[in-house]
Amino acid sequence: MKKLFNIIKLNPRKFISKDHLTNDKYRAISDFISGMTDRFAINLYNNFKLNIFELYLDKIKYNNS
Repeated sequence: MKKLFNIIKLNPRKFISKDHLTNDKYRAISDFISGMTDRFAINLYNNFKLNIFELYLDKIKYNNS
């Protein structure tokens, strides 16, 4: 959960409306995560990890060109 929190913290506007973020950003992120189903949270985290891995592979390809 901590890793998912940190991922969302990097770009909270992607997931949470501006209105919810104005009072307390960390509370809004916590509320967003607590409302997720387990499956949604796992998929969101895995999608983020996959995107990071793809960026890494692209960087390797670029450096080897």
